[in-house]
Amino acid sequence: MTKEEDLRINKLMIEISNGDMEACGNLYQEFSKVFFNFIYKKVKNVQAAEDLTHNLFMKIAKGDFRHIAFENGVAYIFTCAKNLCRAYSRRNETRDKYKDKIYIKNGYVDEYTTLALDDLFKGLTDTEKRLVFLRYNYGCEVKEIAKILNIPERTLNRKFKEINLQIEANMKT
Repeated sequence: MTKEEDLRINKLMIEISNGDMEACGNLYQEFSKVFFNFIYKKVKNVQAAEDLTHNLFMKIAKGDFRHIAFENGVAYIFTCAKNLCRAYSRRNETRDKYKDKIYIKNGYVDEYTTLALDDLFKGLTDTEKRLVFLRYNYGCEVKEIAKILNIPERTLNRKFKEINLQIEANMKT
């Protein structure tokens, strides 16, 4: 990106932070391809890149950043895009890890899948199982789950690490 483009994005981000939705539309029209290309290079999937680019601009339009005092709107947007890509990759890795063991059709889980899930989740409490499904089955972010359950994010991150270790140990047996 050129210096002029950086300055233009920063100007638009300031306008958006002041509630100007027209500026958000201008940002999308002028720079959506730049962010799409960045995301596509990370996820290597056109449909996913389109969805993540949409999510990125929805996040910007929602104004999640308004409480943040920032000097560089470009860095903020690229950081958000990078985080969306990481979350996407994490969800796909989890799905790929269990895809041979889990079979769901029309909302029905077959008995082999039930047995596989029982093996994976043995030793987990019902609450821990619910956390896993919120995170990996429904794609909720840790931040969202923490907000819903009114739990500090750090506590929830530590809990997910413990749960992942338990599940990995169960996979080895």
